[in-house]
Amino acid sequence: MAHTRTQLALPAESSIDEAFRRERDGDLRTAMGILQPLLAEDECGQLAPIAAIRALLVASDCTFRMCDYTASVRHIERIELLAGTVDDRRALALAGIHRARICYQQGRYSQGLDYAERAAQMALERGDFVVAARARMCQDYIAMGQADYPAAERYIRESVAYAKQGGDEFIESWVLNSAGQHYYYLALAKVLPQHARGHPSSAEPQDFIIAQEEILTSVDYFTRAISLARSCGALHHAGIVESNYVRVCIMLGDADKTLTPLRRALRECQDSGLKNNELSLRHTYAWALRACGHFAEAARQIEAALVLARRLGRVNRVVELLHYDRSLVLAGMGDHAGALASYRRYQRPYLRTAPVTIPGAGQADAQVQPAVARPPLEPFYMKRADNFLKSHANEAFELLHLAEHCGVSARSLQLGFRKFRGITPMAYARNLRLDAVHRELQAGNGTVAALARQFSFKSVTTFSMEYRRRFGVAPRVTVAEGRRRNGSDM
Repeated sequence: MAHTRTQLALPAESSIDEAFRRERDGDLRTAMGILQPLLAEDECGQLAPIAAIRALLVASDCTFRMCDYTASVRHIERIELLAGTVDDRRALALAGIHRARICYQQGRYSQGLDYAERAAQMALERGDFVVAARARMCQDYIAMGQADYPAAERYIRESVAYAKQGGDEFIESWVLNSAGQHYYYLALAKVLPQHARGHPSSAEPQDFIIAQEEILTSVDYFTRAISLARSCGALHHAGIVESNYVRVCIMLGDADKTLTPLRRALRECQDSGLKNNELSLRHTYAWALRACGHFAEAARQIEAALVLARRLGRVNRVVELLHYDRSLVLAGMGDHAGALASYRRYQRPYLRTAPVTIPGAGQADAQVQPAVARPPLEPFYMKRADNFLKSHANEAFELLHLAEHCGVSARSLQLGFRKFRGITPMAYARNLRLDAVHRELQAGNGTVAALARQFSFKSVTTFSMEYRRRFGVAPRVTVAEGRRRNGSDM
């Protein structure tokens, strides 16, 4: 039997090297085909533990990226068993990282952080900065999912530093890509602070002006990641980074330039069986299509993403936000009833009140308690109301007129404004008109009476009362201050 193992050792190592190369190139199906005979030999006890661990690590990564979490967990459990017999702490740390990644995808954030932290500590004890970088990168994703931005910032900085120390250009490129995503999500959170990791579809390019620092930092990391990936021959990985980079382009108002590369990247993901990447790309592609006004195709991409998410057993915020995107797209198509239904589906807690059984989880992790609900994003009709009010700031109109434009009942519009703005729609519209007059008076443009008429106030007396209530001074005081300021500027 020992002779048989010796004969198997060299071809096994060669096959594992080839599978590893294929996996890095994104050819997951071929990688798994190469590994299948070796995995069968391991089941029969015919493969040396060290070779078996290497094969199982590649297989676990492949099955994770193909979203076969049940198979991935099975490989992880086997790795942990074999690594314990030969005291391979690096393999144990990598197995912990793989477990943490599955926890993240399934919304089990606390467990994922624990697995990744133990992996990081094991790696640092051995001076293995490459594995430590991967563990910290995993923790960054989880902390961002929890909206714990200070912790996420610490994790990603340590990940970048460890990757540099590790000297593996591929891993360093991988970590730089994650850092780019980190700052991309920070930009979203700055613009959309009410929701963890934000959501780009609920914002316009001009909204991102306040997040220019985060956006430019994201661009820098993505650019470095692409350059490093190409220099070490990891062209497939460079393509993945580029598909992430296009999201920044959409934020900057260049959505039309992203459609062709997104279509190409989506085809490559489908050909390679990269289902996690496919799900993310479909979501991004739908956003780009919506930004370009291609609502029907955007709706098809979201439907395909939802089908894929259900098939993969995804229960994290990705599914929640797909339903939100669907509400925006359907509203853009004029299907307000469908948009409302999708928004209500988005609002449901993505974890039920009872423990949820997670497919593909280990026995100890099979059930998970629900997470605390977060404040929801504003519904589509609030954005429509904002756009309408800004473009009709000098007009007075009835509530029913505004509700009809937004595609909802007057009652729904009132409830939405009270919930998200703490004010009635008409009071909100009146404040916008008062703010516009205030700016004009500060600039010295026109008289109080003329501006009151221009912005559709019933009388100068009514306008003056409402102006004093909002700004604490009479309009004539603002006029005098404006004249003094404009005179000193001259």
